[in-house]
Amino acid sequence: MLTTISAPPGTGKSLKCVQIIEESLRKNPNRLIFTNIIGLNIPGVLPIVSSANKPFDWRDLPDGSLVVYDEAHEHPAFAKTDLLNNYQLPSYINDLYDNEVSKVLDYANLPKPLKIQLLNKHGHVYTELPTELKVKESEQIISKIRNLQKLHLSKAKDDILDIGRGLTMHRHWGFDIILVTQKPDLLNSFVKAACSEHLILRRLFKMELAVIYTFTEIQDHFGNATRKNAISWSIWFFPKHLYKYYISAEQHTAKASFPWWMKFGAVTFAGLVCLSIYKTTDGSFGLFKNDQEQNAQQVAPVQPTKQTTASANPNQPKQQIQDLSNICRQAVNVETPECKKWFDELSKNGGSLGYVQTFAYDGNKPFDVEYTPTDLEPKDFPRFKNAIVYNGKCTAYSQQGTIMHKVSSKDCFRLANGDRPFDYFYEGEQVSNRSNPSISTPVIPVSQNQETAQIVNQNPQVIQEQIPYGTKPPTNITGSHSL
Repeated sequence: MLTTISAPPGTGKSLKCVQIIEESLRKNPNRLIFTNIIGLNIPGVLPIVSSANKPFDWRDLPDGSLVVYDEAHEHPAFAKTDLLNNYQLPSYINDLYDNEVSKVLDYANLPKPLKIQLLNKHGHVYTELPTELKVKESEQIISKIRNLQKLHLSKAKDDILDIGRGLTMHRHWGFDIILVTQKPDLLNSFVKAACSEHLILRRLFKMELAVIYTFTEIQDHFGNATRKNAISWSIWFFPKHLYKYYISAEQHTAKASFPWWMKFGAVTFAGLVCLSIYKTTDGSFGLFKNDQEQNAQQVAPVQPTKQTTASANPNQPKQQIQDLSNICRQAVNVETPECKKWFDELSKNGGSLGYVQTFAYDGNKPFDVEYTPTDLEPKDFPRFKNAIVYNGKCTAYSQQGTIMHKVSSKDCFRLANGDRPFDYFYEGEQVSNRSNPSISTPVIPVSQNQETAQIVNQNPQVIQEQIPYGTKPPTNITGSHSL
């Protein structure tokens, strides 16, 4: 199979070839491998001998060999341009033709046998052997000699070009050939026709890696449209342990560099990661206070806000002031006369529009207490009070006996084992007075150690009546006591 590897200089073409050679030796140590990579010192790999007068011919190698030819566009049989334009025949061949020309010029001094041989060799017809050649006859013979020399040169060039044309038959003799070039357009059509795999390497930001695109045929040009035709692509990290086996360059001056947009993206991504970690933890990093400490400090100074709001007009009922506060906080009601008056009275009395921060409690997480601002003041909410363990499953119940489905099994077993959380909302036996003192409301205090509850009125009235002496009990008694 013939494989072409193309990439700009410094992309790792030679390093990729060294890796292929090493892998081939491990799989088949007895296979003959030939290459022209400069300074390659892998045991078992034979160097390629090539010169200007006699370029390398892969057909002279044993069948089944692996051939790796670096800088293939410099071989005259593989290059698209004519590298044989200045090609000359070997000097000993040119000397033979020059000697023939010298014999023609020195024909008069030649012995008779050499004269006959010279004239017969170049097809000169004569009736009698001339002692001297005329000028025209000499020119004709010399022209024939030079034409033979040109024909010989043309034949030699054609033999070299046939090295590339013969690549179409390389699979018949079991050869595997790898040609390395900087651009496929530098190779001739015979090489392109014989190629069955094309690897294109692209190095990313001068890092120690490259992207390898694999094609089934030669791609003269590489771009976005060509990239989509690749049958596969992979990221190849440079195997640094192979640097010692060959000479890549005299000096390596390339250093990794990234564009500004990639640096900005990396910094942004790192910031988002830190922010996500910050949000999932307490957010202090040892520099700020915990959320509970901050909320505890915020709860205390806000308590007077409600009193200040209520003291905007002492003559108004408390419920009316609260209603005005809720109505006037809406933007559509700011310009109404009632709200303007309410804002003026609030400013005169030094009031504030701040909300009252209350203590927020999540009954599903009784052990994770947090202080967060809220405007809701419910009369009651579910609190984790009891737990029942049955068949290895723990069920959580509120103070009203309702099941709390969102309480975790861990917290449920924790309470069942006696670790009861502190109740921040327990008020004990308290009697609350309504706004109208004339109406008494019964309060039922519930204790965990009492089986019955006693109802106490706010203003009990006791009426005493005296029963006259001798009054008989009622006679309409039924039941067992009627007998």
